[in-house]
Amino acid sequence: MKLTEIQPKPKTVAELFTRHPECWTQGVFFKDESDHELANADKATRCCLAGAIGFVHNYDVVCNPLFYRVYDFLHQSVSKFNDAPNRTVAEIIQLAQEAGV
Repeated sequence: MKLTEIQPKPKTVAELFTRHPECWTQGVFFKDESDHELANADKATRCCLAGAIGFVHNYDVVCNPLFYRVYDFLHQSVSKFNDAPNRTVAEIIQLAQEAGV
């Protein structure tokens, strides 16, 4: 299922990944069903934490103020946290809940 087809649209990143943990990925903002990297959520079936923040809150990933909120919360790169070896979707959900995104 494409992210844009999820109904109702999730209001938070935690809601997106709680309802659809299979939509989480690492290494790129967005991927399609064939595992190809995408520039936006239009045809994406999976996304990383940063991509999810942009998708859920209707912002460009780089210009998203919530992205910086999570960065300040983590005291490290959002992508570095998302892409850490052995990171789990449960940890992403917990962070999203704690950071309020």
